[in-house]
Amino acid sequence: MALKTFFLPIAQDAKTVSFDAEESKHIAKVLRLQTQDKILLLNGEGVRFQATLTLVSPKKVEADIAYAEKLEPNKNHRIHLAIAPTKNTDRTEWLVEKATELGVYALHFFHSERTEKTHLRMDRLQRIMQAAIKQSLNPFAPKMEAPCPLLDIMQLPFKQKYLAYCEDKPKIALSDAVQKMGDILILIGPEGDFSPKEIAEAQRQNCTLVHLGENRLRTETAALYALCLSI
Repeated sequence: MALKTFFLPIAQDAKTVSFDAEESKHIAKVLRLQTQDKILLLNGEGVRFQATLTLVSPKKVEADIAYAEKLEPNKNHRIHLAIAPTKNTDRTEWLVEKATELGVYALHFFHSERTEKTHLRMDRLQRIMQAAIKQSLNPFAPKMEAPCPLLDIMQLPFKQKYLAYCEDKPKIALSDAVQKMGDILILIGPEGDFSPKEIAEAQRQNCTLVHLGENRLRTETAALYALCLSI
């Protein structure tokens, strides 16, 4: 039987761990684990632990760590996916879940001229990301920050920066442009797309204009498709 997996941001040399009240209740009441049961832990930094439960109660669960294994990334490139939050929060949350499962390195949220939603509950997105890590066994947690101005994202010092744009303008397919090495930034616009002013600024910031095919995709679909093309 597969061991139950949990996310805890602990150091690689940790010897014991304690779960918070919410997770303790889940372990004791829902999963019905008992002392001496073995579990897996992921810290989001590439370390996988095996541990043995030593105390199980609805208010507090503790475990002793038997061993820790440092895992190395299996790719030579890291995808930074930048999107404008969607008007429907559920769609942004869905994207966080799926992008985490696929192994995105970082999720950048930005507000632009046509962004309709500028606030995100980052605490909730963190919980969704952690649940996706447990489900997928992805040992590396994506980096996520609260929305910032689009220009801040465009100015990231990466050699590969791609902006997916719907309107007519010379551009190439992302699948033909991306080189799978180093840090790769992919920008996906809001429901109303990037404005002409933002496109001009992107070009000044050395962003390559790309397309994702002939179909017009929703923001979250475009982001996930771009990630799949580049991963």
